[in-house]
Amino acid sequence: MKTYKQKHTSLITQLHNFWLVMKYPFLKPSCGYGTDMEYYRKGYRYRYESTWMDNVPAGWRDLVLELCKRLKQIIKEDNLKDYRITQVKEKWGELCWYYEGGNQRVRDLTIEYEKRSRNTCINCGKTPTKYYTKGWITYICEDCADKYYAKKKFTLGKKSNKYD
Repeated sequence: MKTYKQKHTSLITQLHNFWLVMKYPFLKPSCGYGTDMEYYRKGYRYRYESTWMDNVPAGWRDLVLELCKRLKQIIKEDNLKDYRITQVKEKWGELCWYYEGGNQRVRDLTIEYEKRSRNTCINCGKTPTKYYTKGWITYICEDCADKYYAKKKFTLGKKSNKYD
């Protein structure tokens, strides 16, 4: 049984996700049954418990919301009715945004924001100065390096623009 706090948090999350999906419909995750129509025929309905934004680290949220705003404009201008996200994640220290139904403008915009994510701290959104790695690359700012990673045994490296 859920506590009052869990129910309340769940309701806040659902309301926030409802707002996100109304503003950016492509943030709604696929239902997992192949098509939304099959999902609804089986009697299920989307309850706004999650969106693709849930997979985005805190430091990148503003960046991704900016991407969503620009994507929405391109989708409307180019009439991309079939555009949908298939996965959003962090990989090799950068944002990975996988989708179907886009065009070259969507591809160029997505690549631009994936590159910009390497210049944004994954925790707070500031410009990163370092990266840590021990099988996992994470670009972070000086403050987050001291706050979150000082006690962990990561290899410290200086951030370079080698791949930009």
